[in-house]
Amino acid sequence: MTKPAITIEGVSKAFSLYTSPADILLEFFLRKPRHDVFWALRDINLSIAEGERVGIVGANGAGKTTLLKIITDNLTATTGRVTVHGKLSSMLSLTSFLNDHDTGLENIRFNLAVMGIPNERIAPMTEEIVDFTELGSFIHLPVRTYSSGMNARLAFAISTAFSPDILVIDEVLGVGDGYFIGKATARMLELCHRGRSLLYVSHSLSSISLMCNRVVWMDKGAIRMDGPVEEVLKAYEADFRRREDENVRVHNGRRAQERFGSAFPEDLAGAAEYWRLRILPDTGKPFRDIHYIADCVATLAGKKVPVSMELHSPGESQFDVLNSEWGRIHEHRGRFCRALSATTGKQKGGHLLLRKPTDLSSEMPLSLEFAFQSTASLERLIVEYLDDRTGEWVRCNTDIRPKNAEGWQILRAEGLLPVVDEIAQRSTVRALTRTQMGDVKILDATLVAENTTTLVVRERQPFTIVIKAEVIRPVPALDIGLRIFRSDGVFVFWQSTGQTSGNIAAEPGLIEARFEFNPNYFPGGKYHLTAVASNGWNPETNYPYSEIFDRRINILDITVTRELEKLDFGAINQRVKTFIAQEPAAASALPGH
Repeated sequence: MTKPAITIEGVSKAFSLYTSPADILLEFFLRKPRHDVFWALRDINLSIAEGERVGIVGANGAGKTTLLKIITDNLTATTGRVTVHGKLSSMLSLTSFLNDHDTGLENIRFNLAVMGIPNERIAPMTEEIVDFTELGSFIHLPVRTYSSGMNARLAFAISTAFSPDILVIDEVLGVGDGYFIGKATARMLELCHRGRSLLYVSHSLSSISLMCNRVVWMDKGAIRMDGPVEEVLKAYEADFRRREDENVRVHNGRRAQERFGSAFPEDLAGAAEYWRLRILPDTGKPFRDIHYIADCVATLAGKKVPVSMELHSPGESQFDVLNSEWGRIHEHRGRFCRALSATTGKQKGGHLLLRKPTDLSSEMPLSLEFAFQSTASLERLIVEYLDDRTGEWVRCNTDIRPKNAEGWQILRAEGLLPVVDEIAQRSTVRALTRTQMGDVKILDATLVAENTTTLVVRERQPFTIVIKAEVIRPVPALDIGLRIFRSDGVFVFWQSTGQTSGNIAAEPGLIEARFEFNPNYFPGGKYHLTAVASNGWNPETNYPYSEIFDRRINILDITVTRELEKLDFGAINQRVKTFIAQEPAAASALPGH
């Protein structure tokens, strides 16, 4: 059985937030809290085995670096415990252990001594580190004169010099040049192949694919997903691209605004077990304010049911934290609460899931009550419930009480929650799916070689990628794009139909887009294909595309086998014309003349 290298049990980290320095003094003298508490991490449970290479991904502020600092003992957890089995080396920042005033050479010797390296080994290890950094004469200059890339070289070389049992790397290698990043990657892979464990944080999905065999996706201070590299990165990229489309593409953003009050098929996920409600502004527009929601309790048929605000509360009535606009947990003005504000790429409003009783047979009277504070009082909050029968949001009767002495208000909402059978619910989901679907939906992709559908081709064997899509509503200009990534995440190919065939005015129905690779220049390896439907190729006026209708990440995985098993032709397997010219040697140059 594989032994654990790192065990993380119930780890949470809170930070105190003060509005001004004066509040720190007032809190000390008045002996009353004058600060909020921000929970950067909340109930993290994770086990990393010996020899396992774990990548951590997530948006900025997800809690990745905070977690690494706790693991490496640079921060103390508020609750929970971290157990490290073996010698750990970390590289969390460029200057985490380097002294700016000492030379690079002095930093090497000092850090080796701190690591407990015997005196007789310091000299040869110093020489190895100097050779690895390739800093030349700069090794004799103070570190304060180094560029960020030179800092990264020195810090990485020191961190990995003594072959640690566990290597923890934050995204500091991104400042290095391509040559050194490749060199550092090779060293990390060498350590991993020797059975060392790796914990690696990066925004580069290609480096995560190359380095890791498992990925942890962090979101809002908690673990959102944990599993195999391809599975987690596919879900992470789909989420990232959805937010990107809504935020940077004009027409996608406009459609999101138009559909603000609409229900979506995913809103009905879990409808057999839960009623779905949401808290949102009465303006029918996105939040302009930040609201803190606390002490949420539902009353169903006279029975009070607490609504959990924790991220993972299986089987309970709970906030739908991951899929809607809930923010982090805070302790605000003395109350445990969760922030609620506008968030790109999420279902609109703060969604609540109320567990249905098992003996449900008729409509259920609801009373929902919670305390709230708003930072600027820019909007009034309301509560709506999703009617499973119609797929529409219905506003509850709402009453808001005046603020108390601490500035908290109480909102009370009442309604009559519907009961719907499974057949009617499926019909509602189908109707919503059709209504909310983009103008074009990508269905699937296949590879055809020698008139046969397959997933494997040989190097230099011609093949065709066929992308099938359904046009839901007329599209004046449709462009289908194909992206191909190598299995290590390297982006190797992109083209769209509009570039060669022109955009088409697509009418409702089925269409096929064909990409013919003849000749086939792909070298041996595995590849992931992504298909994108967008609103017309025009590099001068519409690139990046102003609207993405649909995107299917990793829609197809293919394998290209080597033409010659023992020979690697490199990044492109292509034959080019070659010439050899030979001229006879001059007679005077021949031996004996």
